[in-house]
Amino acid sequence: MKVRLTSTYFLIALTFSTTIMLFVVQNKTKNLRQKFEKRYMSSFLTDNTNANSTINEPDAVYFTNDCDCKKDTKVAIIKKEKFSSVYLEKQNEEIKHLYDLTNAEIEKSILTCDFFNTLRRGKSQKIISYSLYNKKRFFYDKLKEITKQLKILYPNWTMRVYYDKTIDKSIICEIECQKDDNGILLDNADFCDTNNLTFKLENIKNSNQSSFDASYIHSMIWRWFPIGDSFVDVFSSRDTDSFLLQREVDSVNVWFNSDKVGHIMRGENVYKFNL
Repeated sequence: MKVRLTSTYFLIALTFSTTIMLFVVQNKTKNLRQKFEKRYMSSFLTDNTNANSTINEPDAVYFTNDCDCKKDTKVAIIKKEKFSSVYLEKQNEEIKHLYDLTNAEIEKSILTCDFFNTLRRGKSQKIISYSLYNKKRFFYDKLKEITKQLKILYPNWTMRVYYDKTIDKSIICEIECQKDDNGILLDNADFCDTNNLTFKLENIKNSNQSSFDASYIHSMIWRWFPIGDSFVDVFSSRDTDSFLLQREVDSVNVWFNSDKVGHIMRGENVYKFNL
């Protein structure tokens, strides 16, 4: 995985990244359906017996989204003997086969966002990641602008926003269903609920707590979660109040053409300390 940093809090994130990765790596289960049902049933899962789907498979599991622009869409996983197939089903459209996952991939998969959006977008994702907390409209408006910029400057990337219970949840569908100036759905933003990301503590003695959700981790560190995501190839951590620029894109392209794993970038004469 390539990792790109444009964060003021790089040193803080670097300090905690090893700890986060430890928890993420430990967050494994042997069955994708079991993993999903334990953590996301109430929020995202629609049981296949009530999905009104044309896929007639007893082992199919469906994932849905409550936003108006996605209500007519279902993502289905159909378990087979040696692999599972992922399908996209939209109302009044032909069912589309997206890709297959081997049993080994399912067993080792570590996902840090909800299953609907993650599986719908598939493997090898390019992610620009943000943390969002509290109800300050300033940051909501910034993200709406960034979503538009992203479509132009990073057309093949997805913005992930890691959030907790402190936000106004109306902003989720407001941004996930945002359209461009021509009225075309942008569809390049996914919101990831840290309260639904449960990490298991292993080999911890003298402790009554065996697990905790990701909201217990400092909010500025949430945006680092894609670094442990099996479906992410390239990951960039950003501040919510920083806009995207063409000169930054040019720099990223230089980095892509290099053999370097990491890339750090910051505004000139803005930060007064060395990294």
